[in-house]
Amino acid sequence: MSLVSSEWSAHWIPGDRIMCLFLIALLALVSVCLADPQDSGLRMDEQGHQARATVRHVLLELAGSDGEGSANGVDWVALGPFGGDIDDVAVSPTDPNIVLAGLAPAGASGGTLFASIDGGAFWSEVMALSGISVFDIEFTPAGTAYIGTMDGVWRSTDDGSTWTQLDLGIGVNDQVFEVAINPNNSSEIWAGVADALGSQPNNVMRSMDGGETWQNVTPPMGGPLSCQGITFDPNDSNKVYAAFGGGFGGGGVWFSANAGTSWVNRSAGVPNNPMTDIVHDGARVLLSGGKLFGSQFVGLYSSADDGATWTALHDESWPSLVIHDIDIDSNDAHVIYVASAGSGVFRTTDGGDTWVFFFGGTGSLSLNSVRFAPGDSHRILLGASSVGVLQSTDAGGSFPQSSVGIGALNVVSAAAHPNDEAHLAIAFQGLNDGGVFSSINSGKNWFLEPLPPTRYNTVLFSPDGTLYALSDGPSTIAPEGLYRRNGDGTWTGLGPDQGAQFESRLFAMRFSQNDEGLIMLGGSDFGVAGFEPTIWRSTDAGASWTKVHEGPKDFEDVTDIEIIEDGSDMTMLASYSDFGTNPQDGGVLRSSDGGLSWSDSSTGLAAQTQAFDLCASPTDPNMLFLADGDVGPGLGGVFVTTDAGLTWASTGTTGRTLDVVCDPTDDQVLYITNASDPKVLVSSDQGQTFAPFDSGLAIAGQVRDLAFADGAAPRLLLASSTGTFAVLSGCAASIVSVDPPSGTEDARQPHDPGPDCLVALGIGSEDEPIVFELSASGVSAGCFSLCETEPHPVLGANSIESVVEDPPGTYTMLLDHAIAPGAWTTISLGAESIAYLAMPANANGDGISNANDVLALIDMFNNIVPFPFGPYSTDIDRSGVFAPADILREIDLLNGAIPYRVWNGVPKPQNTCP
Repeated sequence: MSLVSSEWSAHWIPGDRIMCLFLIALLALVSVCLADPQDSGLRMDEQGHQARATVRHVLLELAGSDGEGSANGVDWVALGPFGGDIDDVAVSPTDPNIVLAGLAPAGASGGTLFASIDGGAFWSEVMALSGISVFDIEFTPAGTAYIGTMDGVWRSTDDGSTWTQLDLGIGVNDQVFEVAINPNNSSEIWAGVADALGSQPNNVMRSMDGGETWQNVTPPMGGPLSCQGITFDPNDSNKVYAAFGGGFGGGGVWFSANAGTSWVNRSAGVPNNPMTDIVHDGARVLLSGGKLFGSQFVGLYSSADDGATWTALHDESWPSLVIHDIDIDSNDAHVIYVASAGSGVFRTTDGGDTWVFFFGGTGSLSLNSVRFAPGDSHRILLGASSVGVLQSTDAGGSFPQSSVGIGALNVVSAAAHPNDEAHLAIAFQGLNDGGVFSSINSGKNWFLEPLPPTRYNTVLFSPDGTLYALSDGPSTIAPEGLYRRNGDGTWTGLGPDQGAQFESRLFAMRFSQNDEGLIMLGGSDFGVAGFEPTIWRSTDAGASWTKVHEGPKDFEDVTDIEIIEDGSDMTMLASYSDFGTNPQDGGVLRSSDGGLSWSDSSTGLAAQTQAFDLCASPTDPNMLFLADGDVGPGLGGVFVTTDAGLTWASTGTTGRTLDVVCDPTDDQVLYITNASDPKVLVSSDQGQTFAPFDSGLAIAGQVRDLAFADGAAPRLLLASSTGTFAVLSGCAASIVSVDPPSGTEDARQPHDPGPDCLVALGIGSEDEPIVFELSASGVSAGCFSLCETEPHPVLGANSIESVVEDPPGTYTMLLDHAIAPGAWTTISLGAESIAYLAMPANANGDGISNANDVLALIDMFNNIVPFPFGPYSTDIDRSGVFAPADILREIDLLNGAIPYRVWNGVPKPQNTCP
């Protein structure tokens, strides 16, 4: 309890020094400490499919640099969308909040394990499994977890917090697709092992001691074949069933009646195609399979006689006969869910007699797994390609996305609206899916566009703001080629379409600035059409197309097209790469007749140039830069032309360069990307020298694309294998609002931090951070600056300690210490600034708040000493006048009886910061 209170005000006699001495004596009896009462402590030949969902993204907070540094101190921030290729997801039987999800990019290597402790609301990576793809997750009834990974089987006994790798004893080829636990003996663990392209013959392994030791129990198949599924008869767990599927074809199913001692081939009656899953419902076996590659269809089968005969549960009405996973409601064996490739969830409630397709709005999802939460008929989790985890709590009525924290979406292209830098679009690809996300608020929220479920490799806005996307097939789902978003949000396929098969691979598109009907596309033919590089031209906005160039060599690709912006649309350049047979000779093509004819224009380029990208100077239409992705000492780099592509010269920079972007606001500035660190570099001398520009990109995966978002707050956009990232190209942003406001006065200031006292700071500290709302997202701490007219007498000069953006556009700033008392402190962002003046509770101006300040107030009130910081240093209660109540407020502040946050916000004179 405070020994000094405001009740003394009735007895205060101004000028009475006896009362002052009595006050000081009382203050000497207590330890005066300030306290804040407010402080309460790669390309696939399989079809692609997309999900239809709105992703509400929370910006990932990035702490500091990735070690490479960045020019101008600017940090990249992740924009999302969240997602990734989740092969399996499972809920702990002992704690419904514990959920594990296995990431396997494109069904292959480079994944990890994600864990959630809040039922899937947020996910965190399990660092022990970083870089190790996870294909299957199983729990024992007691909660012990086993996972099948690219590197064998791992076990956790503490809800996934720590993991132990279990040695299968089969060498380095120990990729495990399936883990199965005997329902009647939790110590009996089985593992389905990949065939490693024929080099791993031990495809079924069994452990009788919880994974400590293993025995090979592979059926006599005549050759290695990956084991994709294992199940037991729950009534007799000696009966074991195993499903097999090859990476490129072939499959089957085997049955053992004696726990793997001997096997019988039960493949008769089902297609000789890859099998993916097998389960037992207590009365019969269910078998699924299929692979999109090569139309190796299977569907769903059942057997009531241990596989001796099979009955198809699918028919010609099924939208997909590629079924990746099966799960059965533990409370009702008639309720079965299956996960399809490209058509979402199928459900039956009568054991398979009738089915509902595209269940719960999942019709365009490419699913890898479907799981009931243990014992719960209403909670169902899906592992999907690209979009990650989806979860239903209403028995499949809806499946909202549940992927926050899974930043593993393979984004291959990014673009921004030419007149609205907040309007973004990205293209993504997964193992068997792809799509386009768009955002109208700089990536805070993303919307999945209603496009056909194929792969998309390029997005671009036309000069009038229309969004276009290039589909990379397969044509069995929808024709490859150019798609346009219409005014009502629907999409129209524009071609060019050379036939019913997959004949065109298109990567580049360019629109005329002068003629809305002129569109140029570049890429190559494919399959039955050949493999030559191609350029397509339309003069009617895509209604019809002419192939204006078909190169003489196979396995070359046109990678980019630029129109020389001299107003005529007559001169065009196209970069092309060549990764076919030797000699490899990429370069540049040039047209001088509006794109009707093309010829090589690679003078000055090395013979083995791999031209990946072009960009044009914003001030000189004849100056363009080229990214050369050739490898080898002294090869690759950046080249420049000053005569519209007639001749080329090196800028002096070498090394494999994947992308080049010209800053439209500064003709001296270029940005390039690398295949290795630093991922992004910047040049301020037209490419002669480059500096790292990748701070914050430690979590970015492989670089896919670099684009510019021009506008009031120009930004760079980076598409990577782990999502989309953004960074301000400069520090151009406006201050929308700030809290505390400009001119804020604060009574709290640093005090003597004695051993028994709690440090309480004022504006700029953890107790009272400064919060900015800006017009743009992605501004780094390096964009802010601070100056003050006088350093703090005790703590010295101030500086910005940290700036954290969360949520997007909101920046919380902490200073090294609170704003210095009596000095103007100005925080600037570009040309804008906010000025603060802290009027302290340490009335005598010595930088320490203690009993001496009460004495100083009394002396000032009696005109014995002057005001050290003007009248504000005495008007403690901000009443507008200096009165005895200010001394009482000072006493209460020192005793922690009232909050120290006192804001006035009255505009102050201009400060004297430079």
